[in-house]
Amino acid sequence: MRKMSSPLRPKILIIDDEPLIRDLYDEILEAENYDRLQASNGAEALEIWNDQNTSPPFSLLIVDLKMPKMGGEEFIENIRKINSLVPIIMITGHGDLSQAYSLLKKHNISDFLQKPLKSYTQLLFSVKNALEKYQLHQELTTLNAELEQRVETRTNELQYAKNLAETANNAKSIFLSRMSHELLTPLHTIIGFAEIQKMSMTINTEKTNHNKTSDDTQSIEQILRAGDHLRTLISEILDVVNSDKKQNTTHLIDCNIDDIINNSITKISPMASNNNISLHYKSPVFHALTDENILSQILIHLLSNAIKFNSINGNVTISVEKENNGTIIISIKDTGIGIPTEELDTIHTPFKRLDYAEKKAIPGTGIGLTLANRLAKQIHGEIGARSTPNKGSTFWIKIPVIQS
Repeated sequence: MRKMSSPLRPKILIIDDEPLIRDLYDEILEAENYDRLQASNGAEALEIWNDQNTSPPFSLLIVDLKMPKMGGEEFIENIRKINSLVPIIMITGHGDLSQAYSLLKKHNISDFLQKPLKSYTQLLFSVKNALEKYQLHQELTTLNAELEQRVETRTNELQYAKNLAETANNAKSIFLSRMSHELLTPLHTIIGFAEIQKMSMTINTEKTNHNKTSDDTQSIEQILRAGDHLRTLISEILDVVNSDKKQNTTHLIDCNIDDIINNSITKISPMASNNNISLHYKSPVFHALTDENILSQILIHLLSNAIKFNSINGNVTISVEKENNGTIIISIKDTGIGIPTEELDTIHTPFKRLDYAEKKAIPGTGIGLTLANRLAKQIHGEIGARSTPNKGSTFWIKIPVIQS
């Protein structure tokens, strides 16, 4: 006997070989406004299930274990191959308890009841409990699917934005690289001709014993200074563009930190002399596994800033210490103008310059610290700073212990 069903209500399939039992369950469930269908054995129940494939699925199965043609256990095994989640309530006699317990664990059975039922409420309680759990599971499954879809959509959006940013960054790098090279070619020509002109004027001055520097010589000197300055700026831009390309070309070897610092001081000394800045360094010899060229570049950038932003007749002190864990810290302390607290967090931003540097027309592009910071990451290092306005700043680089 089959009942008409509504897609708006839970649909329950009652499977029992005794018509009176089926009708009794049907009457109990009808009072709770459930849709019901009946089957007299497992084979008939499977036919009904397959007939319902195009309709709303069953919300619950009530299955008797002992039935002709196809018993409850065989039916459950078949239905679990089709649907692993639909709730099942087994109805069993007193002699089938061990079988019921076995199926309960094996096939995710919601509950089992013994014949005869003690009361109608026993069946209703089991049905309501199974349906509530199933509905909750369905809701969680739906929410999880929606969440996964949102995550996937957001991930795709972020990946698309990341790809756009990388494309734009690559285009920017290519543009800067090409433009810098295009600028360097004529610049080298200008500087070269200016140097030739300067040498020619020097020779003519010596021949005529004319010691006074002419206006032309002063003009040539201005060209050379401006050319050198522009060449430095272009080289810094190229360094920033190329810094990402060199991520995989780091050569970590055992280095004498003292030698690297002394070589860096030698390179920066002419700049310090021109600005009347005294350089001070005395340190014990330490060794570290690092890239000598990269560490030297970092120190040059930090020393250059310490000189440019120093006070008249100021000092730059380089010191080295080794922490208990083996990390080496190289500190560069100046006696300059310092950095305002509100600007300290932005010093690594590309092309970001201090207000003081703009007002005093201190030469630079604002990418020296950016480049130094990128280079430090390549050797697994870290750059930090502390500063007191009008007293000076201290920049340091930490070189961690790296196993060879």
